[in-house]
Amino acid sequence: MTAPNLLPAAEAEVVEAMDWYEDRSAGLGLEFVAALHSALQDIGESPERCPVWMVNRRYRRMILRRFPYALFFHLGEAGPEVAAVAHCRRRPGYWLSRVDPGA
Repeated sequence: MTAPNLLPAAEAEVVEAMDWYEDRSAGLGLEFVAALHSALQDIGESPERCPVWMVNRRYRRMILRRFPYALFFHLGEAGPEVAAVAHCRRRPGYWLSRVDPGA
């Protein structure tokens, strides 16, 4: 099992979402982080189970349980690399320009 690496922008998205949920209800931010941690473990154990994202086939997607967020990652040489922790209602692929300037 290889633990996924979160790119700095993805880490910032996690902090932003956690803070937003925690502001809404005490403890909810921690529940978001727990759901994220579970998803990261699943990705680390078997990343191929996640479907390829049809918009850009280099990336795979895992949708969190309970929270409207998706993790977009690719399989790098050192293991899975999470490029975005994206809210499902945001413009799809908004994050591509930060990982692939030609996108």
